[in-house]
Amino acid sequence: MDSALEGEERAQRATETVQSPGRVKRQLGRLSEQRPELGWLMCDTEGLLNARHFVAHSVKQADAVADGEAALFIFNPKQGESMITLVQARNNVRLMREGRERIEAETAKVISGDRPPSVDYFKE
Repeated sequence: MDSALEGEERAQRATETVQSPGRVKRQLGRLSEQRPELGWLMCDTEGLLNARHFVAHSVKQADAVADGEAALFIFNPKQGESMITLVQARNNVRLMREGRERIEAETAKVISGDRPPSVDYFKE
């Protein structure tokens, strides 16, 4: 959708998006209420946003070692203090990337007409 925007229009759209946190998610939520076949997209998007928010809002407290692996004690305002290993952090990044790629691929299929919108996305 935004890929058709060029130069200043693209910059203005990006600025508007970051100046109103949650606006795009709320718009998607309203759209998925009107079009239930997009429920999977809302579900996947919420999961990715929650993971992203956890990473973005966590603060390193101290280095640690867990089972011989590098780790960090981190503090997240909503979840408190926890420890994450390097392996867990890499897996989180991989899962977020795979989720984003899945959303993009499925959305492209629906838009191109290669796949009808599916209410039972998770059963495939």
